[in-house]
Amino acid sequence: MIIEEKIIAEIKSNLGDGLSIVSICGAADLGKSYLSTQLMKSWVLQKINTNHLTLDSYLMDRAMRIEKGLSGYDIEAYSLMKAKKDLIKLKKRESI
Repeated sequence: MIIEEKIIAEIKSNLGDGLSIVSICGAADLGKSYLSTQLMKSWVLQKINTNHLTLDSYLMDRAMRIEKGLSGYDIEAYSLMKAKKDLIKLKKRESI
């Protein structure tokens, strides 16, 4: 079994019967998006309903970051309130 399969199996074994939110964190370029895509593919095959949010979805555009002197690593470069609102919607099983 390759490492991604072990990680996916571990995540699945820790999920409850109801709504679950899985957060995958780590430094840039470690394979977080790849792992989450593989996890979602696995769940789709099992007919488990999934959604996928990336923090990049809440990153202000590059021109605005440059204007404000921010990089994509600065927390101020993200709309964390919008991310929180979207997570609340997901928890309520609403579309985002």
